[in-house]
Amino acid sequence: MTFLRLSRWNVIAFVAALALLFTMSQIWWTTHQAQECRRGERLQTPPAALRGPQSDQFGRDIRQSARNCAAKGERNAWQADGAVDRLMLVVLLAAIGAAMVAAFMRAADRRVAPPRTPSAVAAVAGLTGALLLLYRILQPPGPNSGAVVKGAAWVGLVLVAILALAARIAAVAEREAPAVSSGAPGELADAGEATKGSGPDAEAGPGAEPEPAPS
Repeated sequence: MTFLRLSRWNVIAFVAALALLFTMSQIWWTTHQAQECRRGERLQTPPAALRGPQSDQFGRDIRQSARNCAAKGERNAWQADGAVDRLMLVVLLAAIGAAMVAAFMRAADRRVAPPRTPSAVAAVAGLTGALLLLYRILQPPGPNSGAVVKGAAWVGLVLVAILALAARIAAVAEREAPAVSSGAPGELADAGEATKGSGPDAEAGPGAEPEPAPS
């Protein structure tokens, strides 16, 4: 197995899949109230002159309370519990998994007959995930009046779009140049020997003398 066999588009889809998987753990949606709680958490740091056992404990309690308040309104791709969010999560994971499978199969020089290749699956799932994520950006979870879309959601949208485009180009390349055979090396050798033995000289057997040319 060597990743030198990967095409440019397989590499792009693979890297985008890894980056998307990391981005899905970041906060995608929050609320104005949660943002105020986060701001209050950052402000609860007393000056050095006022620090002491009691003030430190009081500051920790306030920060923990603000952290709990913010966590109630913050959501990432794994935490949103709506039907659309769950469908989007499944589709995004399918796109990520298919892109990774396509890369490892290419590295191992193993192919699947088109059109149901892992790259094709990643392209379809990536496009579907991009549309669902765009819808969720325009219609965030919860009341829209208090919803805030974080930058990580836009980064996720760009990454899944890149994944879908790269996987689509890789799938087209695989369809135009499919694998010749997926048999084992021994089977290919036997087939080559059978091809060699199908000529006119092979009919007389291995010990027969060649016939003289007619005068």
